[in-house]
Amino acid sequence: MVSAVRPAYALAVDARDARFDGVFFVGITTTHVYCRPVCPSRLAYDRHRRFFDSAAAAERAGFRPCLRCRPELAPGRAVLNAVSRLAQAAAQRIAAGALNGHSVAELAKELGVSERHLRRALEHEIGVSPLELAQTHRLLLAKRLLVDTDLPVTRVAYASGFQSLRRFNAAFREQYGAPPSALRRGVPTRRPASLIQRRDESLRLTLAYRAPFGWDSRLAFLRGEATPGVEIVLERRYGRTVRIEGHSGFVFAEDTPRVARPRAGSAPWSRGAPAFACPVRSTASTSRSARSLARKAVRATPRVPSPGVLPRPWASRSTLASRA
Repeated sequence: MVSAVRPAYALAVDARDARFDGVFFVGITTTHVYCRPVCPSRLAYDRHRRFFDSAAAAERAGFRPCLRCRPELAPGRAVLNAVSRLAQAAAQRIAAGALNGHSVAELAKELGVSERHLRRALEHEIGVSPLELAQTHRLLLAKRLLVDTDLPVTRVAYASGFQSLRRFNAAFREQYGAPPSALRRGVPTRRPASLIQRRDESLRLTLAYRAPFGWDSRLAFLRGEATPGVEIVLERRYGRTVRIEGHSGFVFAEDTPRVARPRAGSAPWSRGAPAFACPVRSTASTSRSARSLARKAVRATPRVPSPGVLPRPWASRSTLASRA
């Protein structure tokens, strides 16, 4: 049973929000029936509700399925969806770097399936093998770091998950038909002039989101809930302290308008990504630290608690900053 998100679940049931259909089930203590959030039956009082992550958990607690909404028809919960759920879980872990320095067999063991079954699930749902999916994530992260930062190519290689610079150059050239340095030809430095003279490094990254996005309303909520000494809201920027694998620092996020980058005459890629300016300073000296910090700064975006909704990853065209 879920308790941490009970208020959000209660609001979803009151609104019969179809977005939560299959995410959880609600048991009614007066009738001992459990339903989907979209059940058309009359709403029960909140004190008579219990929330469950799965139909099995509800039945174990002594509830029987509703005959009107039929919980067995909830999307994503049928036995036929098991392969899809496995592939989704594996894809999320691979995107977070689960295969960087680890084998497919280790990932399969963590997920509780055989290596062969994991390969078949990904091939069926995504159309690629686990290693091919991991390679794509590494190359896309490397491309982002090459375009959005001034990190040396060697640090980009390790930060994106490659175990050697030689393998990185070979994979990049094989996939894109050009060396990694081709992305930076003719492009001016991306670091603000105020930071060029500093000894510590800055790292600026861009996150894209699908509009509309309630940035101002989220800032208003965060401003009222900010923890002194940990979080701060400055005009239209949100900042907070962070600690990643023993490295302390700070992160700033700012919604910025889309501004076209200067085009590089000799580079085969066009640059239309939104510009942003909020420094990240890092004093990590080893390639392993740089790899960990850069990868987590890109993927581990902060979660923003909003009233009435489940906590979800904060996806925005924003600026991330981190100090190690």
